[in-house]
Amino acid sequence: MLNKEYVVISKEPKQTKQGKPFISMLLNPTDNKDLSIDAKIWSDKVEKLNPLFKTGDLIKIKDGKQETYNNNPQLIINDLEVIAAKQWGLSIEQSKDLYYCLLDFIENNINNSQLKEITLQTLQKYFDSTLLYMAPAAKSHHHNYPGGLLEHTMELCQIAQSIKSTNLYPEVSWDIVISACILHDLGKVYDYTFANGTIEITETLKLTGHLVTTPIEIYETAKAMGLEHTPSFQNLLHAVIAHHGKKEWGSPQEPVTKEAWLVHLIDMISSKISAQRF
Repeated sequence: MLNKEYVVISKEPKQTKQGKPFISMLLNPTDNKDLSIDAKIWSDKVEKLNPLFKTGDLIKIKDGKQETYNNNPQLIINDLEVIAAKQWGLSIEQSKDLYYCLLDFIENNINNSQLKEITLQTLQKYFDSTLLYMAPAAKSHHHNYPGGLLEHTMELCQIAQSIKSTNLYPEVSWDIVISACILHDLGKVYDYTFANGTIEITETLKLTGHLVTTPIEIYETAKAMGLEHTPSFQNLLHAVIAHHGKKEWGSPQEPVTKEAWLVHLIDMISSKISAQRF
């Protein structure tokens, strides 16, 4: 198993109970891309090896050993070399293309003029900021790469549009659903930073996180427009606040409207399918 080339699927710095750093990785061998293998770089090798590679790179293990942990194979890496470096995630240009696609989607798919303006004005605050273009959607779970947040957001829009096209739920306000899909994770632009090909959490995420900062951001936009007390905005805000679904999953509120349930379930489809490696 050691004499193979591997694609780095994920790379996450961690600490042992004693506070020593290590790197937890998920690797896929190039000769069996359906097989994911857990790998570790322990503390005495972290400083040397961490800067050498990033998520997406093709590597070869120069020195290491195979062990068994919880009845599964695990690779302990003492030295490695990068066979082929790969662009990690989206480029700024690719992310900007997605941003403009979102603007077009808003223009063509949100009919309520108040919700359209709230959505556009909130999103356009970040037009000149690399925060939005670089942001991942998560540290290790799903869309965990530069530009991942915008890709995740676009996926939600596409899923919502597909469900809407069935005409199964004519009573649903799809303007609310689509607006919430676009804005639900916007606060994540402050939750993560990048270093040495890995994603690090910020103090903002430790103290509040997007489940707090996103509703504040949207509310500030609506208030500036004098729309913060309108029924459509209140329903939009609820759908955003409740998108994690359950309080044990961090959701401040659980969904109580059809629109909020749809946003939660659409978000689950995108995040869960993206996180799976079949």
